[in-house]
Amino acid sequence: STLTFIPCVRTSDKMGVCKGTWIPVWIPVIAAIVAQFTVNAQTEDQQYYQQQQESQMQTAYKTVTIIPTMAMTTVRSMTTAHNNQVCSIWGNYNFKNFDGNVFHLPGTCNYIFASHCMSTYEEFNIQIRHSEVNNTATISHIVMKIDGVAVDITKDAITFNGNPVLLPYSFSGVKIEKSAMYIQVSSKAGLELMWNQEDALLLELDNKFANQTCGLCGDF
Repeated sequence: STLTFIPCVRTSDKMGVCKGTWIPVWIPVIAAIVAQFTVNAQTEDQQYYQQQQESQMQTAYKTVTIIPTMAMTTVRSMTTAHNNQVCSIWGNYNFKNFDGNVFHLPGTCNYIFASHCMSTYEEFNIQIRHSEVNNTATISHIVMKIDGVAVDITKDAITFNGNPVLLPYSFSGVKIEKSAMYIQVSSKAGLELMWNQEDALLLELDNKFANQTCGLCGDF
Protein backbone atom coordinates (compact mmCIF):
# COMPACT_ATOMS: atom_id res chain seq x y z
CA SER A 1 0.00 0.00 0.00
CA THR A 2 0.99 3.72 -0.35
CA LEU A 3 3.03 5.18 2.52
CA THR A 4 3.05 8.72 3.80
CA PHE A 5 6.10 10.27 5.46
CA ILE A 6 5.46 11.95 8.84
CA PRO A 7 8.31 14.33 9.65
CA CYS A 8 9.82 14.37 13.09
CA VAL A 9 9.18 17.05 15.68
CA ARG A 10 12.24 18.52 17.42
CA THR A 11 11.81 18.33 21.19
CA SER A 12 14.93 20.20 22.29
CA ASP A 13 17.23 23.02 21.31
CA LYS A 14 20.19 20.65 20.99
CA MET A 15 21.57 20.09 17.65
CA GLY A 16 20.83 16.71 16.25
CA VAL A 17 19.19 14.84 13.52
CA CYS A 18 15.69 13.45 13.84
CA LYS A 19 14.15 10.94 11.57
CA GLY A 20 10.58 10.89 10.18
CA THR A 21 8.19 7.93 10.21
CA TRP A 22 6.53 6.27 7.25
CA ILE A 23 2.86 5.20 7.81
CA PRO A 24 0.14 3.95 5.39
CA VAL A 25 -1.88 6.78 3.74
CA TRP A 26 -5.31 5.33 4.73
CA ILE A 27 -4.72 5.83 8.47
CA PRO A 28 -5.13 9.67 8.36
CA VAL A 29 -8.16 9.26 6.13
CA ILE A 30 -9.86 6.89 8.57
CA ALA A 31 -8.97 9.19 11.47
CA ALA A 32 -10.62 12.14 9.69
CA ILE A 33 -13.75 10.07 8.91
CA VAL A 34 -14.00 8.92 12.54
CA ALA A 35 -13.63 12.50 13.78
CA GLN A 36 -16.33 13.75 11.40
CA PHE A 37 -18.66 10.89 12.41
CA THR A 38 -18.17 11.77 16.08
CA VAL A 39 -19.03 15.43 15.46
CA ASN A 40 -22.15 14.48 13.46
CA ALA A 41 -23.26 12.06 16.17
CA GLN A 42 -22.87 14.69 18.88
CA THR A 43 -24.85 17.19 16.79
CA GLU A 44 -27.66 14.71 16.21
CA ASP A 45 -27.76 13.87 19.93
CA GLN A 46 -28.06 17.57 20.79
CA GLN A 47 -30.86 18.07 18.23
CA TYR A 48 -32.74 15.02 19.53
CA TYR A 49 -32.41 16.19 23.13
CA GLN A 50 -33.65 19.68 22.17
CA GLN A 51 -36.63 18.20 20.27
CA GLN A 52 -37.53 16.07 23.30
CA GLN A 53 -37.46 19.11 25.58
CA GLU A 54 -39.66 21.14 23.20
CA SER A 55 -42.09 18.23 22.92
CA GLN A 56 -42.34 17.91 26.71
CA MET A 57 -42.88 21.66 27.06
CA GLN A 58 -45.65 21.63 24.43
CA THR A 59 -47.32 18.68 26.16
CA ALA A 60 -47.14 20.49 29.47
CA TYR A 61 -48.69 23.57 27.94
CA LYS A 62 -51.55 21.52 26.52
CA THR A 63 -52.38 19.91 29.87
CA VAL A 64 -52.31 23.09 31.97
CA THR A 65 -55.78 24.40 32.92
CA ILE A 66 -56.10 27.95 34.20
CA ILE A 67 -59.09 28.51 36.48
CA PRO A 68 -59.92 32.22 36.80
CA THR A 69 -60.87 33.64 40.16
CA MET A 70 -64.52 34.49 40.67
CA ALA A 71 -65.80 37.46 42.63
CA MET A 72 -69.07 36.86 44.46
CA THR A 73 -71.39 39.84 44.84
CA THR A 74 -74.39 39.80 47.14
CA VAL A 75 -77.33 41.91 46.03
CA ARG A 76 -80.23 42.57 48.37
CA SER A 77 -83.58 43.78 47.17
CA MET A 78 -87.24 43.71 48.21
CA THR A 79 -87.90 40.62 46.12
CA THR A 80 -85.83 37.71 44.84
CA ALA A 81 -87.26 38.36 41.34
CA HIS A 82 -86.04 41.95 41.03
CA ASN A 83 -85.48 42.00 37.28
CA ASN A 84 -85.47 44.84 34.77
CA GLN A 85 -89.28 45.03 34.81
CA VAL A 86 -89.35 45.86 38.54
CA CYS A 87 -88.87 49.23 40.27
CA SER A 88 -88.92 49.76 44.04
CA ILE A 89 -88.66 52.18 46.96
CA TRP A 90 -87.61 51.31 50.49
CA GLY A 91 -86.11 52.75 53.65
CA ASN A 92 -84.86 56.31 53.85
CA TYR A 93 -85.73 57.57 50.33
CA ASN A 94 -83.94 54.72 48.53
CA PHE A 95 -84.98 54.00 44.93
CA LYS A 96 -84.07 51.20 42.54
CA ASN A 97 -85.07 51.80 38.93
CA PHE A 98 -85.83 49.35 36.13
CA ASP A 99 -82.15 49.24 35.11
CA GLY A 100 -81.17 48.14 38.63
CA ASN A 101 -79.52 51.46 39.53
CA VAL A 102 -79.95 52.48 43.17
CA PHE A 103 -80.19 56.15 44.11
CA HIS A 104 -81.17 58.33 47.07
CA LEU A 105 -83.76 61.07 46.59
CA PRO A 106 -84.90 62.79 49.81
CA GLY A 107 -87.96 64.97 49.39
CA THR A 108 -91.63 65.27 50.31
CA CYS A 109 -92.86 66.55 46.96
CA ASN A 110 -95.27 64.78 44.65
CA TYR A 111 -93.21 62.65 42.21
CA ILE A 112 -94.13 60.67 39.11
CA PHE A 113 -92.96 57.21 40.11
CA ALA A 114 -93.67 55.63 36.72
CA SER A 115 -95.84 56.38 33.71
CA HIS A 116 -96.59 55.06 30.24
CA CYS A 117 -95.32 57.97 28.16
CA MET A 118 -94.05 56.80 24.78
CA SER A 119 -97.47 56.24 23.28
CA THR A 120 -100.47 58.25 22.12
CA TYR A 121 -102.55 56.57 24.86
CA GLU A 122 -101.30 56.58 28.47
CA GLU A 123 -102.26 53.23 30.00
CA PHE A 124 -100.98 54.12 33.48
CA ASN A 125 -99.56 56.93 35.57
CA ILE A 126 -98.38 56.41 39.17
CA GLN A 127 -97.46 59.27 41.50
CA ILE A 128 -96.16 59.07 45.08
CA ARG A 129 -95.55 61.39 48.01
CA HIS A 130 -93.22 60.89 50.97
CA SER A 131 -93.75 62.20 54.49
CA GLU A 132 -91.60 62.04 57.59
CA VAL A 133 -92.95 60.51 60.77
CA ASN A 134 -90.67 60.66 63.81
CA ASN A 135 -87.77 61.55 61.48
CA THR A 136 -88.46 58.42 59.46
CA ALA A 137 -89.38 58.52 55.76
CA THR A 138 -92.67 56.89 54.85
CA ILE A 139 -94.83 56.78 51.72
CA SER A 140 -97.99 58.64 52.63
CA HIS A 141 -99.92 58.96 49.35
CA ILE A 142 -100.18 56.98 46.11
CA VAL A 143 -102.25 58.14 43.13
CA MET A 144 -102.77 55.75 40.21
CA LYS A 145 -104.48 56.24 36.86
CA ILE A 146 -104.94 52.91 35.10
CA ASP A 147 -106.84 52.54 31.83
CA GLY A 148 -109.02 55.55 32.50
CA VAL A 149 -109.82 54.82 36.16
CA ALA A 150 -108.34 56.57 39.22
CA VAL A 151 -107.15 54.84 42.38
CA ASP A 152 -106.17 56.94 45.40
CA ILE A 153 -104.40 55.14 48.25
CA THR A 154 -103.43 56.30 51.72
CA LYS A 155 -102.91 54.37 54.92
CA ASP A 156 -106.39 55.32 56.15
CA ALA A 157 -108.51 55.12 53.01
CA ILE A 158 -108.73 53.90 49.42
CA THR A 159 -110.93 55.48 46.77
CA PHE A 160 -111.82 54.26 43.29
CA ASN A 161 -112.84 57.03 40.88
CA GLY A 162 -113.38 59.26 43.91
CA ASN A 163 -115.55 56.78 45.81
CA PRO A 164 -114.37 55.00 49.00
CA VAL A 165 -114.16 51.22 48.60
CA LEU A 166 -113.74 48.24 50.88
CA LEU A 167 -111.18 45.59 50.03
CA PRO A 168 -111.00 43.34 48.19
CA TYR A 169 -112.36 45.36 45.29
CA SER A 170 -112.38 44.69 41.56
CA PHE A 171 -113.73 46.75 38.69
CA SER A 172 -112.92 47.43 35.04
CA GLY A 173 -109.91 45.05 35.01
CA VAL A 174 -108.35 46.58 38.15
CA LYS A 175 -108.19 44.57 41.37
CA ILE A 176 -107.28 45.96 44.81
CA GLU A 177 -106.51 43.54 47.65
CA LYS A 178 -105.11 43.76 51.17
CA SER A 179 -103.10 41.17 53.08
CA ALA A 180 -101.57 41.26 56.53
CA MET A 181 -98.55 43.17 55.17
CA TYR A 182 -99.36 44.67 51.77
CA ILE A 183 -101.94 46.52 49.74
CA GLN A 184 -101.76 45.13 46.22
CA VAL A 185 -103.12 46.67 43.03
CA SER A 186 -103.09 44.66 39.81
CA SER A 187 -104.41 45.37 36.34
CA LYS A 188 -105.11 43.33 33.23
CA ALA A 189 -103.11 45.97 31.37
CA GLY A 190 -99.94 44.33 32.76
CA LEU A 191 -99.21 46.15 36.00
CA GLU A 192 -98.82 45.08 39.61
CA LEU A 193 -98.06 47.35 42.58
CA MET A 194 -97.42 46.37 46.21
CA TRP A 195 -97.16 48.74 49.20
CA ASN A 196 -96.36 47.74 52.77
CA GLN A 197 -98.28 50.79 54.08
CA GLU A 198 -94.98 52.19 55.36
CA ASP A 199 -91.75 52.87 53.44
CA ALA A 200 -91.65 50.11 50.81
CA LEU A 201 -93.28 50.13 47.38
CA LEU A 202 -92.75 47.76 44.47
CA LEU A 203 -93.95 48.04 40.89
CA GLU A 204 -93.73 45.32 38.24
CA LEU A 205 -94.69 45.87 34.61
CA ASP A 206 -95.40 43.61 31.68
CA ASN A 207 -92.66 43.35 29.08
CA LYS A 208 -94.90 45.11 26.52
CA PHE A 209 -94.02 48.42 28.24
CA ALA A 210 -90.32 48.10 27.41
CA ASN A 211 -88.82 51.44 26.27
CA GLN A 212 -92.18 53.17 26.87
CA THR A 213 -91.96 54.40 30.48
CA CYS A 214 -90.93 57.62 32.22
CA GLY A 215 -90.57 58.84 35.80
CA LEU A 216 -88.24 57.96 38.67
CA CYS A 217 -88.24 54.31 37.58
CA GLY A 218 -86.84 55.20 34.17
CA ASP A 219 -87.37 52.60 31.44
CA PHE A 220 -86.24 49.06 30.60
